[in-house]
Amino acid sequence: MSGMVKKGLIGIFVALLLLYARPALAAENFTIKNVDASKTAGSAQAARQMAIASAQVKAFAQLIDAIVMPEDKSRVPELSEPEIADLVSGYEVTEEKVGEKTYKARFHVTFDRKKVQAFLTGAGIEPLENVSPNMMVIPILQEGTQVMLWEKENGWKDAWANAASADKGQSVVVPLGDLEDITMVNVEDAFAGQFASLSKLAEKYDAGRILIAEAVYDVEPETKRPSLQVIMRLLQGESILDRVKMSFAGEPGEGKEAFLVRAARAASHKIAESAKSIAKASAGEEKQEQQLLAQVPIQDIAKWRAFQVNVRHIDGVKDMKVETISSNLARVAIIYTGDFSTLTYFLHNAGYSLTNNGDGTWWLGLP
Repeated sequence: MSGMVKKGLIGIFVALLLLYARPALAAENFTIKNVDASKTAGSAQAARQMAIASAQVKAFAQLIDAIVMPEDKSRVPELSEPEIADLVSGYEVTEEKVGEKTYKARFHVTFDRKKVQAFLTGAGIEPLENVSPNMMVIPILQEGTQVMLWEKENGWKDAWANAASADKGQSVVVPLGDLEDITMVNVEDAFAGQFASLSKLAEKYDAGRILIAEAVYDVEPETKRPSLQVIMRLLQGESILDRVKMSFAGEPGEGKEAFLVRAARAASHKIAESAKSIAKASAGEEKQEQQLLAQVPIQDIAKWRAFQVNVRHIDGVKDMKVETISSNLARVAIIYTGDFSTLTYFLHNAGYSLTNNGDGTWWLGLP
């Protein structure tokens, strides 16, 4: 068969794919990570079931804190353990320890987004759609002439890990700083807010938002009291959602470790409330339709077909129009509402990648 005939058949096949009906695609669910639960019962199996229920209850409380404004929390109806379990679409168990009559584990709990939305809207509460439950913190500490990120001496990193474990009101992830993390992001990347490097690390830790928390630690020579100047940048996708500055002064008799933990907890609370306020303001604005022009490779007909079916059902996407098409490349217009960073977040979580072509168009890579 000649090359011209082959191209003609491919073009006809691709055109036919455009006519296929579109089945619904499940919206991105909510996952709350690193929820600890420990129970004792008459048997290890009974203790395990109690721990699972406890972890789901704790995770649900964290989810509500993440997607409901503080003034609306009192109106959230109380749910029983079985009712909360009905909102759960799945869970993952890590660090499991089983005794004769005890069970202890760490859970990642995933909630069905549509069920949670229906529950809240049924109570007259509008959830914050563009707030991801998971936020990854990049803690940078400058002390004297030393600037630290992954170093063991970085007490600011330890302070954020402490704050994350203590604050059950939000899902904060602090990278481990293992060899893979160090390879992905160095301190220069973090300072510069390099999206390509940071997004790979965020993907590893399943985080929808990134917080770059820069802190300068100093000690006043005469009083010996420490001070901390903090600058935080909250990123979602390639957009900076907010910049926050905070200053802290040490209290009499307060050690360095306790001082940094206190500052990290206050900073965590501040940035969480800021993110919610931004989301609420965004939700309250009139959402006009926008257009993203993208080039999509057609190397696999099955993937191209799946893209056409799935992309129209990503949150915020109203439609997708094929402007031009060849045997190996399509130019499409994605019509969406809301902000660009939210669109890129949902595209990313659906497995697609976006690269700016620099000419007003984007390259959209398929999974």
